[in-house]
This record gives sequence, structure tokens and C-alpha cells, in this order.
Amino acid sequence: VIRQQTPPRGILPIDVDEDQDLLEDLPASVQHRLQALLRTDESVELAVASDIRADGRFGPTWLVSTSLRILSIDADVADGDAAPAQLLLADVLAVELRDFHGSGALHVRTADRGLTLARFSRSLMPRFNRVPRRLEQLVREVQPGRSDEDRIARGVADVGGARRRCDRCGRVIPRRFGLCPACLETRKLLVRLLSYAKPYWGLGVLSLSLMVINTTISLSPVLFMASLLDDVLVPTEEGTRLRPLLADLEAYEKLVVLVVTLLVIYVSTNLMGAVRRYVLAWLGQHVTLDLRNEVYRHLNTLSLSFYDERETGRVMASITQDVGRLQDFISDGLQEIIRDVLTIVFICVVLFWLDASLAALVLLPTPLLVFTTLRFGGKLHFTYRSLWRRWAGISALLADTIPGVRVVKAFSQEAR
Repeated sequence: VIRQQTPPRGILPIDVDEDQDLLEDLPASVQHRLQALLRTDESVELAVASDIRADGRFGPTWLVSTSLRILSIDADVADGDAAPAQLLLADVLAVELRDFHGSGALHVRTADRGLTLARFSRSLMPRFNRVPRRLEQLVREVQPGRSDEDRIARGVADVGGARRRCDRCGRVIPRRFGLCPACLETRKLLVRLLSYAKPYWGLGVLSLSLMVINTTISLSPVLFMASLLDDVLVPTEEGTRLRPLLADLEAYEKLVVLVVTLLVIYVSTNLMGAVRRYVLAWLGQHVTLDLRNEVYRHLNTLSLSFYDERETGRVMASITQDVGRLQDFISDGLQEIIRDVLTIVFICVVLFWLDASLAALVLLPTPLLVFTTLRFGGKLHFTYRSLWRRWAGISALLADTIPGVRVVKAFSQEAR
């Protein structure tokens, strides 16, 4: 009997069709052995056939779960030869799906031991990939006091065509993502990215300070040029805001002061810009080194199934291209965003200082510009994402083709 219940919070509901798929018809020999083991109040909730026996040889075995226990029954073993392995659901702490190179296993842990109750070939991985979640529901029915945050089903992966779902929202996770994009917390992700620059925070602060000073100074030549034209070369009646500061000087003295000031500004901004670019380059290269070392170490810890499902070129692109983009954002992109914001703020302050009514008139199109920028930014993001995927595809093709050029030549497949 299939019982459809509302699962606890945080547990992904399983459809009735999936339940039926995990409740196969037992052969007569297995039914006979179950009748001798089960109590009258027990009902079979899960029955899945595997094709590898406990000793590692190919053969039919059955993973059966009742309302009280989990059993592993070898279909080829006669009655009385060997008792089936079993565990009570009340003792289960975790159900782990283990993915090996050409096979898989279902491992169940209790407080005092662990037991592998099913072994299966890779062809059955899509079906067994749903077994841990179903067993988790059965365990929670027997252990109602179990915390919702205490996960029982572990090791469930997107293998063999199985579609993963987010544990929080239940949405299907796209194959190209490892996490649910709808539940991804961008603030935590940004903090995590910035943590790679934490060991070099002194250089980051120095670069940021140089950027603020340089941005402030680079906006002042406009005021001095206006004073040079309206107060010195072609004097006007009103003049500029700098005229009172130059009132005690002769015309040629004003010219010398303004020209020297502009020269100092241009030289200082270029020097600070050169120092800032050097600091950013040094910071970016060290952040890139740390990122690539961490990615490389993590790749070495992944299972063989990870490399079976992904092309070598795409993995290499993660170390080279993707890490390079992260480095650009951490060392340069974030500061460029701050510089643009500061530039806009400083320009607005200067405009209102010179003429408030004219500044308000100039800023009238700002909402339209913001809307256009946001709309264009979304399309640009989609375009760049497609471009990066194409680059990853090209890297995968080159990484697979160039090392195998002898095979290509042997079969005369250069045109393909």
C-alpha cells in the first residue's frame, strides 16, 4: 500500500509515481522468505532489485524496506542457508549512496556499525539515486523526534540522468550548476570571494585609497580650465568660483599658477595611477595563485565519477579561465565599481555647488539611464554567459582532440 503523506519541513516530497517505481513486484521466493520474517503489522514500503550480490559477483538481490526495518535479500540463496542482512529503521542514523567508478552501493549507518545493504551496476544508478530520500521519509516516520536539519539521505548526486532537486525550494537544479541558483545567497558568495583577498588586505586598502584620491583629483582640472578661460584668457564679468582666490595676482601670475597647478595634477594622477596598477597587478597575481592552488587541490579530492561525467577541457577551463575572471573581479572589478560610483557622486556635488538649478536639469534623464543600464546589463550578462560556455566547449574540444591527434590521423577524421 502506497501512503502519500506530507513530509517534514526541509524534506523533498516524492511523487506517487516515483514511489511505485521503487516498489517492484517481488519474486515468489523472496516473498516466501519475507513472510517468515515480517510481523503481521509490517507492510512493504520499498522493494528495489539490484544486480550485484554482497560478495561482489553478479546476481539478483533485493533491497526491501518495511515500515519497521530494512532488509537485503539474495534471491539465489535458499531458505535457511543464510539470514538476510537487516537493520531496524529506529536505529538508522544515515543512508549514504556511494558512487564508484563502475558501480554503486547503498550504505546504512547506525550508532554502532555500518552495513552495505545493496550493490548495483551503473545502469541502476538512476533508480537507486532516489532510494535514500525514500528511506529518509520512512526513518522519520519511525523517529518523529528527529530534527529537520539533521539530514539522513547523503551522497545523492546527479548521476545516470537522475534529476536533482533543491532541498530547500524543491526546484530542479540545472545540470550545469552544482547549487540551486534560486536559493544561492549572493551576499555570502561575495563575502566568500572577498575572503581570498583578506591575506592581502593592506595592499587592497592602499589601492582603494589611491583610487579615491586619484578620482577626486582627476575631476578638478575642469574647474581650473574654466578659471583659465573665464578669469585669465577671456575674462568675463561674473567669472568662476576660483576668481576670489586669484584676485590679488596679476594676469600672467594667474596664468602661471593655473598652468603649474594643472601640470601638477596631471603628473600626480598619472603617478598614482601607475602605482595603483602595479599594486593591483601584484594583488591579482597572488589571488590567482591562491585560487588556482585551491581549485587544483579540490579537483584531486573528487571521485572518478566526477571526471567520467565532465570533459577534461571543461575542468581545465575552470582552473584557467574561470579563476581568471574571479581574479579580475576581486582585484580590479570591485574597485572599478566603487570608482564609478564615487565619480558620479563627485560630479553631482560639483554640479550642485556651481548651479543647483542647472544640475537638477542635467540629472533629469538619470532614471532613464539607470533603467537602460539595468536592462542592457541583464542582456549583456546572458551574452557573456553564452560566450563563456562556448569558450569552455572550445577548451574541451581542444583538450580531447590535441592529445588524441594520433587517433584522428589513424582514422583520417581531420575534416570532422
